[in-house]
Amino acid sequence: ILTAVIGLSMQDTIGSLFSGLLLQMEKPFAEGDWIRVGDVEGKVTEVTWRYTKVVTLDANAVLLPNNAVAKDRLVNYDRPASHLRQIVAVPAPVDAPPVAVKSAILTALRRAEGVLTDPAPAARLQEIQPDRIIYAAFYYIDSFAHRAPAVDAVLSAIWYQFMENGIDVPAPMRQMVMTKRAE
Repeated sequence: ILTAVIGLSMQDTIGSLFSGLLLQMEKPFAEGDWIRVGDVEGKVTEVTWRYTKVVTLDANAVLLPNNAVAKDRLVNYDRPASHLRQIVAVPAPVDAPPVAVKSAILTALRRAEGVLTDPAPAARLQEIQPDRIIYAAFYYIDSFAHRAPAVDAVLSAIWYQFMENGIDVPAPMRQMVMTKRAE
């Protein structure tokens, strides 16, 4: 009975040790890689037999038990290639020709700081709504850590390019319905 109690109480510890051993042998990530495990996203700073230490974009250190890393879905942003694809939705007015909008988006993507030229960026019409057309801007960056600055650079470049080409950024359409109140 004592052996069973000890075995059950150490189940998580033993699971973490075996998972750590498997992670050390398989090497699905290394120190310095950007990963996501469950809802935790960050840079791997340490891998031991019991836990994996990840530092998030908010500079918080998170210790993930290796059995949780082994059980949950793991995304490694640095493998097989370190570049990362991002997609940004870009609204445009319905009366703007798609060829002109796509051309403006591509010009902006080529000018935006941090956007890689290879693989080449792309612009696609994504959705037609009653008050706007939504385009998707596809581009690649060199590192997961540069996601937020790249979005800022891309959206700023698109705004300036739209202004240069005379393309308005549509404001959301609102409809107000007024009714008379019954006495």
